[in-house]
Amino acid sequence: MKNMPPDVVNYIDISSACERLISAKVYKTILKKFLTNKEIDKLLMEYHGNNLEEAIKTIHAIKGMVGNLSLTALYEGSVHLEMKLKQGESTNQDMEKFKCLWEKTKKYAALVVEAIG
Repeated sequence: MKNMPPDVVNYIDISSACERLISAKVYKTILKKFLTNKEIDKLLMEYHGNNLEEAIKTIHAIKGMVGNLSLTALYEGSVHLEMKLKQGESTNQDMEKFKCLWEKTKKYAALVVEAIG
């Protein structure tokens, strides 16, 4: 894909996703849905509202979604955050790091959607 920042490959495994999802066109369609996904807002609201049980369910759902889309960095971040939430060791800093990772991945995902055409 042309005009991609070199570190996109650290965030998104495009070839794996396209193989799993049959084609780049299908991947683009599903990736566009990710761009409008609001699960991060739900997760933050649950966490800051001390509803850890729901936050664990939400991060688990996020982990599945981003894993299926081969959003590798966000998947790894989801695994880490889910573990910390389950162990009761998550902090506001963990949530902020995850939110930043979400936003950066979203930025790269938008570039991939544009590059697929």
